[in-house]
Amino acid sequence: GLSTTQGMDLPSSVSPKEREMLQKLAGRVAELAARPLEQEKARLWTAHTDLDNKRPLIFCDPENGWNEIIAQDQIRCVSPLLRVWEMQLRKEIHWAEQFGDDKVIEPFFNVPYHYMDSGYGVEEKMVHGGEGGSFKYVHPITDYEKQFHLLRHPEITVDHARTQQTLELARELFEGILEVRLRGIWWWTLG
Repeated sequence: GLSTTQGMDLPSSVSPKEREMLQKLAGRVAELAARPLEQEKARLWTAHTDLDNKRPLIFCDPENGWNEIIAQDQIRCVSPLLRVWEMQLRKEIHWAEQFGDDKVIEPFFNVPYHYMDSGYGVEEKMVHGGEGGSFKYVHPITDYEKQFHLLRHPEITVDHARTQQTLELARELFEGILEVRLRGIWWWTLG
């Protein structure tokens, strides 16, 4: 798996218009995160994890449906990396203002590591029915006796310099608005 910013170059510059818009979106996320409701939701999730359920908790994630909720023509940034960041902020705002679920809106902007993944030794293929639509998964191993030996544990190699540059850009953009944190992506733990 790749992070949403994997392979994206840092923009050569951030236009004043992009900077203003991203900071405005980050400011809205910060406002939403400061609501007492978010602290209550965090307490409920902690209780849930402690097996002390106060009430059923609901988490709504449209996953690939985000493409329809926030269409690409609504994204104003030009740089691919900044477009991802804009989408990330817009998702948080939409979650807070539209879904009404129990996802906690936090005052953080998470930046993933830049890395290379050596893969599992076989290449998976997907046949897509259309842009962002359904797909058929084509199994990379069809004969275990002949192909099983191809499997290996993937190795992750972090590009620390590029990761640091990306982190510094985010900190420069969101300083005083959201706390920028370096965070791994969730599927790293599934290997």
